[in-house]
Order: sequence, then structure tokens, then C-alpha cells
Amino acid sequence: MNLKDAITQVSPLQLLIDYLWARISDPTSAFFLPALLSNQPQKYDPLSVASWPLGTLPQNDDQVCITNQYNGTCVGNPTLLLTNVVVKGLYNIQPVLNAPPPVVSNDGFTTSLQFSTLAANAPYVTSQYIVVTGQYQYNQLCQANTGTNPQYPIQGTGTFTATMFISQVSGTLTIGSNTDNSLSVTLNNVQFTAPATTTQSLCTAQAANPHSNICIAIQMDGSGDYDFLANQAANYEEVTQSLISNINTVLSQPSTLASINAALTEQFNNILNIHF
Repeated sequence: MNLKDAITQVSPLQLLIDYLWARISDPTSAFFLPALLSNQPQKYDPLSVASWPLGTLPQNDDQVCITNQYNGTCVGNPTLLLTNVVVKGLYNIQPVLNAPPPVVSNDGFTTSLQFSTLAANAPYVTSQYIVVTGQYQYNQLCQANTGTNPQYPIQGTGTFTATMFISQVSGTLTIGSNTDNSLSVTLNNVQFTAPATTTQSLCTAQAANPHSNICIAIQMDGSGDYDFLANQAANYEEVTQSLISNINTVLSQPSTLASINAALTEQFNNILNIHF
């Protein structure tokens, strides 16, 4: 039976999908999804990025404008920048609990898939949670309150760590047959999301809500006198939303999707040839 006939009769390709679906959440299976994803030629866990802008904060604090030379006030609001970014844990995904497998039609199938992060006791590739690390820059323009009222920049730097305890990745997947009876697998889009809070008190960062799901901790360079202010600034909603937006930008790039599609197509065809 060729693949076209198999798809017409539904069951062989459906059996393949059912076979995989039952195993991609099993840490002991060769088809455990994090393991399959980690076998891609181009790796996305860990994901490295040169820099991510984290936007402009909704408010400022004149304390940062007090220096040995000036006593000033803020001009506008500060901006944040993250450099040398590393994201870990992007492979820690599995189908949402009790989600049924996709159903195959005569033309293959297109389905929306939603994945959630692995349980706390499941094995992982690089990190148990989604973790973003990097070098933190806080930039604020100030104006002196004396003399000719000169303006002067303030820049604070330090290390940045954001932990996302709960997150989801959703996307639309299409599987169809080629003229040579092979399968073509296409992930059409990806959307990464993370709620703002959790019911658990997992976040221990300074100035952050203990129930924050996206928990950001800053350790400033130098004496640490401004650690509290830096942590307060980093845990604004604008910053957490910028992190999610930056992750989505990387995952949605055509080169990223092309690499994932190539890996999925190869994996599906290997399984088809060996088991079916």
C-alpha cells in the first residue's frame, strides 16, 4: 500500500500520529518530544541572542540621578537593554494534559497544537523552567538641579535572570503526502505565551510579587546599593511582555521555522519507514 492509499484509508497515517502522540510525553521513549527537538541540526535550546531591547519603563526614580558630582532629577523615563542573552528550556514541552491526538483527513491534516511545560519531576534538556539570562543595562537621562542645569546620562549594569515557571507554545501543524509517498511536515506558526502570575509562591526576587510567574532577579555591578531599584524596574509588566515578544520574534523567524520543519519531516519519515 502506498502512502496515498494509506492516507485515503486514513488508518496508517492516523496510526502513526496516534503512535507518536502516545510517546512524545513519555520520558522513557525514544520519541520523547524534548529529545526529538534537541536532535535538530540547528539548536534552539539554549538559544543565544546578541541583544534584546526591553523597552521604556512607565516611571522613573530621581534617586538614580544622585551622583558624587550632581544632585539631579530624571528627564523622561529609563530604558532597559539586555545583551549576551541566553534562553534555556525551550525544548521542555509536551502536549497539554489529556489533549486528544490530531485527526487525519483524506488530504493529511492541519491542526492547532498547544503544548505546556514539563512537570517538575520530568527530565529536561538544559533547564527545568524557561530561563533567560544576560547582561542588564539601565539607561536614564538626568538634569542637574544646580549651576547651568546640565544634563547627564546614568547607566547601571548588572546580571539579569528571568525564570518563567509556567509557559505554553502553540502552533499550527500541517502534514501531507508527497508524490514519492514521503511525508511533508510544516509548522506554520509558533506562539509563545506565559501568564503573569501563578497560584504558587515561587518568585523570591527583590521587589517582585511572590506569585509572579515571570520572576526577574537583578544583581547590579558594584556595591549593590541600587539592587532593589533595579529589581523593581525589571519586574514591571512592560519588561516581562518584552521578554515574551522577543522570544516570539526569534521563534517566528522563517529560518527558525524552516529548521524545525526540516527536522520534523526527517523524524516523521524515519518513523514511517521503520514502523509502518
